[in-house]
Formats: sequence, structure tokens, C-alpha cells
Amino acid sequence: MEQLATEGRAYGLNWSVGSIGAIEKGTFKPTIETLAILCHALGSLGLREGKGNPTPKLTDLLESSSPIELSGILWTETSALTRWLAGEELDSWVSPPAFEEMQARANREVDRVKALDLPPGWVIDTGHFGHPTPGEIRLAARAGIDPLELQAWANRLWNKPIEEHRDVVAGASATAQKRGRVSRVLLDELTKAMKGTRVDD
Repeated sequence: MEQLATEGRAYGLNWSVGSIGAIEKGTFKPTIETLAILCHALGSLGLREGKGNPTPKLTDLLESSSPIELSGILWTETSALTRWLAGEELDSWVSPPAFEEMQARANREVDRVKALDLPPGWVIDTGHFGHPTPGEIRLAARAGIDPLELQAWANRLWNKPIEEHRDVVAGASATAQKRGRVSRVLLDELTKAMKGTRVDD
């Protein structure tokens, strides 16, 4: 490794034995320029040792019998990287550990939703309404319910988000104080509906 580090320094890189070790372990993330110089350094070292080896190709450096970790989530393999470098789309897949965590997280979310008081016949779909707005989060906290419960019951009662319905009821020229009063009335109506005691308009 010292010889390879010396070759690298000859090409202008500040390499040490530790640098080469980090590259071999995959803990050092080299740039494309570094990989190019590494190929030249390996080729020069081969010539110096009388092996007559040509300069390695980039694909030679990527050769691996094990999956190649692109990130903590995505894996690929040598043949896929080779095709990608030739201009094809990169084939990759979610790593087994990451897939297990995603599955566990999805199961926890399903269990959370099952425990909520949602409208009858509601189909579990946590992404149906998107992320709750800051206003929805505040109203849900005031009522002591989950934001998803607020979103689902508002959709059932008014076929629109509670803030959108509030603005319609309050009127376009309503003050912040009036919108606040209307929000409290609607929130009371919504919580009564959740308890099955909603008074029809």
C-alpha cells in the first residue's frame, strides 16, 4: 500500500497508507478524478514491478462479488454499474435491512391508524390527505385528537378540509377573530360527530 500511495503522490494526490486502506474498505468516497488517478497509479506500479500490466479500467476497480452499497438504502452490483457507465439506466434495489425497516415503519403506521376513531367505512390510507397543515395540527391538539382523525372527519362532514370550510362559513372578509370563533364551532361539531351526537344543520 505504501508503494501505491507513493505513486499517487507522484500524480499530485496527498495519499498515505491510510488513504489506500480507506479506499479498499469502501469508507473513502473518491471522486471520478481520484479514480482516474488511481487507475494510472496502479498501471504505473505494475510497470515498475515488471508486470507489464496495462492501466486498469474503471470497471476493474468496481469488480465485486458482493452487492455494492450506493447509500444506506440503495444497493446495486458490478454488472449494473458497468452497464450504467456504458449509458444504460442504473439497476438498483432497496437493501434488505432498509426494506425491513420500511416494512416495520409501515406496520407501525397501520397499527396507529387502526387505533384511531375514524369515520365508519374509512379505508386505511395515511397518505390520502397528505401532511396536516400547522392549523390542522393546532386544532387537533385543541380537541385532543389525532390530525388524521380531524382530516378524515372534516372530509366526511364537509367534503373539504376544516380550514377551507371555515373560510367559506366565515366569509372572505372575515377577521382573524371571526375565523377563530368559526373554527371553534366547527371543531365542536366535528368532535360531536366523532361521539355520534352531531346535531344536523
